[in-house]
Amino acid sequence: MCQCAVRKFMGQSHTPTKMQSFLMIGLFLDQMVFTHYHNQIVATHYPNFYANFQNAFWFPKLYQHGAARMGSPGFFVSSYHGFDKKMDWRSTHEVTQRLVHDFLTWLAAETNSEASIDQFMAVAKREVNREFEGHTAPNFCKLINSSLPKITSKAQTDLFSMPPTETFDTLWNYCSSKNRAIPHTWKVLYEMLDGKRQNSSGRWEPPVPFILAAWYETTPLEKYLRFKDHIQWAADHNQLDEIEAHLRNLPEKDWYHFEEL
Repeated sequence: MCQCAVRKFMGQSHTPTKMQSFLMIGLFLDQMVFTHYHNQIVATHYPNFYANFQNAFWFPKLYQHGAARMGSPGFFVSSYHGFDKKMDWRSTHEVTQRLVHDFLTWLAAETNSEASIDQFMAVAKREVNREFEGHTAPNFCKLINSSLPKITSKAQTDLFSMPPTETFDTLWNYCSSKNRAIPHTWKVLYEMLDGKRQNSSGRWEPPVPFILAAWYETTPLEKYLRFKDHIQWAADHNQLDEIEAHLRNLPEKDWYHFEEL
């Protein structure tokens, strides 16, 4: 749908205010998944993720008028177009509760990780502040926060004491709890890994951390999954004891959290 057709499309709906809310929420979720989950790195962990999302949720796409690029979900509360005055936030609360709740429940099942809800929410808050005007961003953030499914996340359980025997799962649960994404010492950890090798194309196995210029060209989720690959490499090369000693002894301030990336 082009931006120029939105006003007419909403006007033909039986409930224009709910349609406005549906378009805003649906477009926001679609763009979040496309931007942060639809790339080669994520696909190695979650194959066909975006296609599965599209099969589960039939959300529209909005194109900027006269431009071959996607429109912002903030368009639906834009003061320039007068949509902010037409937005019924009470009606939007009902729509958001249903759509975001269902999406987050699906996300936890699709990734097989309830911690992915916390990660999504941290990135979503940053995107809301980027895409929505100042006076509408707090309202939208409040709506999303109120839609959290009643799931007891494994990331919230007591995972911070030393387990009797470290495994990939126990160490990774620790690394991804408290909304942690990657350690500040990522480069140091990578240098600790045994068995690193350069293949015939010049690429390193395991792949190197996203630092320097690559830091600014990758999403928080891409960094998180690359870090996960390094923990898996340590597990495959019998290095978990060494790696977990390094990671579990890091103070919390030496971790990047999703909301900080």
